[in-house]
Amino acid sequence: MKLGKLFLSSSIGSIASAALNLLATIAIVRWYGDGAFTDYSIDLAYLALIGILIELIPSNFSVFKLQDNPEFIKVISLFTILMTLISFAITVITLQLAPLFKSDTYWIAAYSSVLAFKKYLDIRLQSLGRIKEFFIIEATIAGLRLLLLWIFFCLNIPSTMSIWGSIVIATTIIYCIWILANKEELRNFTQCLSNQSWSKLLQHRNIYPSYYFGIILKRVRDNIIIIVAPHILLNKQDLASFFLAYRGLSFALGQIKIIEAILNFRKALETAKSISIMQMFLIAIGAQLLSVLAIALIIFSSGLSFSDWSAVIILSLICWVYVFYSRIRANALSNYQQRSINISSLVYIALISLMFFILIYSKNANIILFSIVLLISEIFSVFTLKLLHKGR
Repeated sequence: MKLGKLFLSSSIGSIASAALNLLATIAIVRWYGDGAFTDYSIDLAYLALIGILIELIPSNFSVFKLQDNPEFIKVISLFTILMTLISFAITVITLQLAPLFKSDTYWIAAYSSVLAFKKYLDIRLQSLGRIKEFFIIEATIAGLRLLLLWIFFCLNIPSTMSIWGSIVIATTIIYCIWILANKEELRNFTQCLSNQSWSKLLQHRNIYPSYYFGIILKRVRDNIIIIVAPHILLNKQDLASFFLAYRGLSFALGQIKIIEAILNFRKALETAKSISIMQMFLIAIGAQLLSVLAIALIIFSSGLSFSDWSAVIILSLICWVYVFYSRIRANALSNYQQRSINISSLVYIALISLMFFILIYSKNANIILFSIVLLISEIFSVFTLKLLHKGR
């Protein structure tokens, strides 16, 4: 399996999807105002909370379980049907009884159901090693959604209908085309209602709790930096500069995460084991250069005065950690060793919290020190995972 070619083709799809979604964001703000976009963003965040239900059968478990036992697809299909109905019902009830969502439209409930199938598609294509196909689908949806936004705007359709209707309709159309083109997937759904599928639905329920803990830890790990940064970088310009730099880093890390998605396919993971340290170094150098380039482009485009370029170099070094972390983590997941990943995340959260506490009370923090804290925490996290997973 040629990992380089697969990574390149997947990256093209990922970048195309991100670019088209960015254009859709700009279109929403320009055509319907920043207020409409703000409401849309908040509603998406609330939908993400409801979407936690979709992880009752954890994705990280399902991807590898499907490769070990292809019949498990019937369980995933049954679970997808249940989550589609339950997510829709919960969202409708919330719209009726609780003033949670900013937009009062049933398109939100429809999109909650669409997200349930998106999770199925993600798990299914990763387990088959067809991650490139997933990103192509995402890019196609983004393109069709942008077209529908323009049509709805020209027809003077209200903002709520345009914003939510465009994403629901575009996603539904592309998913239906995919199912019709892959009729075996349709059979999975028609055959999943058997008694055998129901009995297997909770067969691995004793394994799931460690994955639930991992999901919570990942959410904390992904958000702790954004939450704590304003309490450490008290100067508003320093804070804005850091957020811009971190966004550039996130772009580069997003490409590395494509590697992790690819390695969730066992054949790709076996191929990756033959990659030499020198090749890993080359990948890391490429990711670091991409990170520096992305950060520089964002900062110069913003027009913000920035002088802490040493912090940019420090932040970009995190790319090295992520490259090695991705392979170790994928190997751990392939052996259902979620506990090792959880401990690694706990080490990261504990260490970074301690150092954040020190920085807050030292009152001498700056972007460089903050970046060093992030890098050290990442290094200890990957070292812990490597130590726990050694020899497995």
